[in-house]
Amino acid sequence: PPRTGSKWLAVVDKDPLLSLEALAAPELKLGGARFLPAKNCQSRRIRQHTLRIMHRETGEEKVVEGIPPGASIKALSWSPDGSTVAFAVEAGDGLRLYTADPASAKAS
Repeated sequence: PPRTGSKWLAVVDKDPLLSLEALAAPELKLGGARFLPAKNCQSRRIRQHTLRIMHRETGEEKVVEGIPPGASIKALSWSPDGSTVAFAVEAGDGLRLYTADPASAKAS
């Protein structure tokens, strides 16, 4: 989470269960972890699909724009000063790194 004093929170919506497509995807196993070789990421993770930014004081929420439809959000992390949130997006052929500005709720 951001350091104390940040005025933003990140809220991620998740699917309730894994899809049949996710369960049937070819995977490799190494040391008890399962990986998708085609995407170089872990498999069998509940899909986090929508990122929202909430203002702590007002409770106002905005959906972050610029994330591909159907993508899965992974490894969300705030900058030390709470001014930017970074996250990986699994979509199509692999993982991509995104950052979002909480004030504008736009990812790039």
